[in-house]
Amino acid sequence: MTATKSALNAVKHGLTSLTFVPDHARDFVESIRIDLTSLHQPQTSDETSLVAELAVALWQNYEHDRRFYENKAYELSIADDLFAEQASAKCRDDLAGLRTSPGLNQFRLTESYLGSVQLQGLFQSVLTTLSQNLPISFQQITDCINAVGEDWRLDTLSTQAGQMMGLHLALVEDPEAEINQWAAQSQPLSQDRAELLARHHHAQAPNAEKARAELTAKLGRELARVAGRISHLKEQFDDRRRLFKAASAGFGLHDPRGIRAAMLAMRYRTAAYNRSERIQKELEKRKCERAETSPATVYTHRLPAQATADSKPLQASTINEVAATKPASPQASKPPAAQALRNETAPAPFKPLTPAKTGHKMVVRPVSNRKTQLARLAKQAR
Repeated sequence: MTATKSALNAVKHGLTSLTFVPDHARDFVESIRIDLTSLHQPQTSDETSLVAELAVALWQNYEHDRRFYENKAYELSIADDLFAEQASAKCRDDLAGLRTSPGLNQFRLTESYLGSVQLQGLFQSVLTTLSQNLPISFQQITDCINAVGEDWRLDTLSTQAGQMMGLHLALVEDPEAEINQWAAQSQPLSQDRAELLARHHHAQAPNAEKARAELTAKLGRELARVAGRISHLKEQFDDRRRLFKAASAGFGLHDPRGIRAAMLAMRYRTAAYNRSERIQKELEKRKCERAETSPATVYTHRLPAQATADSKPLQASTINEVAATKPASPQASKPPAAQALRNETAPAPFKPLTPAKTGHKMVVRPVSNRKTQLARLAKQAR
């Protein structure tokens, strides 16, 4: 079934076929073919077919590029919103998991820009409530304890979390109701032991004014620590967003379906480019072969056909007539005195000082190489 569907791609969009062109692109392909014909000047039917295939291949390259950049422009337009949505979803997951594993999720929140913004807003709201001499809620104090990486549940209560809960109990009007809610939401193994531990931390807390000051100072330090990293985390957040746009825009934006579609389009695009290059190389090869096999034009001077047909061997009388009509050479036309003077002034022939050696014959030896040497050694050994 998959092979059958993929075989219909050439019919649907024409980007994987050799000769199929949709109706809306026929004029464009024809204009490309005309330009290629004027450029390559095909002389044979094979070259004409290659020019036609090259026109279709170049149109496919253009269509692949157009689709790729249109898809990239669309994904660039939605990349910022998609990145912000993904970052917000991750921040919500970290906030939801802050109660179950506060240490791990508090670290994740403080290392992310959106998480740090959430923690900053939480500390600011609690400090604003404390500055107005108003009591904070049980949900607010538990969120603040989790925001500093501690667990407020009585079974896993740490020292720092117990001190913060004791400061909170010192500020509320009904500590017993808060203790019962603390023990109920902690879901301890022993209710009596959990309530005893909660009352112990309440007894260790100072008075309301001092408790408010200590809790304000502690949360203020946490707010300053988080706020000091906001600008640096904002730069990192913007860098990751730009990297996300540059790396994934046009390639699916980390969506599995979009990634598969982008990979398939890139495979079609690469195949079209390779095919156009092969056609161009084949066309150039055919043109070179035609240029090499074409007969060379040789310009020679020949007698007219009638003169060559009527020509016959010269007879003795004809030879005499030609000799009689032939003009005398410049040397023969010279006077005898000038000829005698030239003979007297002519240099004597060269005579070597030593007689030439006779009976010596020069033998030209072939240039020896390793194969000749080995053959000679083998012959001597035999």
